[in-house]
Amino acid sequence: MRMSLLAVCVVAFSLLGCGGPTEPKVEYVTLTSVRYVRTRPAVAPTTFVGLNFSIPRPTDAYNRPIMSGVGLRAVDDVTFVYDYPETFRIPVGYTCTFYVLDAAVSPYSIATDLFVNGTEIHVEKAGDYEYGRFKVDASGRVYFD
Repeated sequence: MRMSLLAVCVVAFSLLGCGGPTEPKVEYVTLTSVRYVRTRPAVAPTTFVGLNFSIPRPTDAYNRPIMSGVGLRAVDDVTFVYDYPETFRIPVGYTCTFYVLDAAVSPYSIATDLFVNGTEIHVEKAGDYEYGRFKVDASGRVYFD
């Protein structure tokens, strides 16, 4: 029994998942606040306190994260905030990395007392360097595992 070319193509496409890859469905949330509280004594003058970050891009074919930095605004002598947290688009369930550069208290990156959406993030240490890691759920709640 001979099958027509059309029948062969229909069977082949159905076995291959309709002929093409599908992107994973990813949910995103925007942040509501980013705050750093300086708990170490300032030992040097500084004019800049910055937040560096790495945010995953699950739909990127090469798994390249978004990596950049932004300045933090001083609220007082010890509290610094990012005024535009809603610009952070965070994929639900993926690990993000945030850390602060504050030369007044340390020549190394700092993550202690860094709060995202009101929650202190998890700190990992690598020698003298600190990195804050966290995930968000669909409601914007910050957690780590």
